[in-house]
Amino acid sequence: MTKHFLLVVFTLFFTFTFSKSIAQKVGKDFSLSIERTPCRGTCPAYKMTIDRKGNVQYEGIRSVKNIGQFHKKLSKTQLKAIVKTIEDAKVFAFEEKYDKEGVADVPSCTLVYKNNKKTKTIFQRMDVPEALTKMTESVEKLVGEDGYVK
Repeated sequence: MTKHFLLVVFTLFFTFTFSKSIAQKVGKDFSLSIERTPCRGTCPAYKMTIDRKGNVQYEGIRSVKNIGQFHKKLSKTQLKAIVKTIEDAKVFAFEEKYDKEGVADVPSCTLVYKNNKKTKTIFQRMDVPEALTKMTESVEKLVGEDGYVK
């Protein structure tokens, strides 16, 4: 009886551990893009895309440190941390749009995440859940503003 119980416990443990590591793996189809739109004030506006090799293409539009077209390369550690941040936030559980019609001068953020044959696009403008805002800001911090080359 004890052997069967231990076998079940070990099986469940390894199944959970293995499935979680697959979910947080940087897949062959990985890509992430974030686009922030301007407002009438000093809201940061930029477009950023990251591919599975950690190549970042960045276009700073307004109210950001780097204005213009830039690129840089993330380490594998940074890339894995980005995937972990997104997966831990349960990105696929979020709605596809957070907005209110008729509200002017509010910047938006569109996030498109592709990994392991799944894609999620989220438009964020109004009534954005705090967890989604934190996830997006965490990813932006992991990418950082430094190290870009023209």
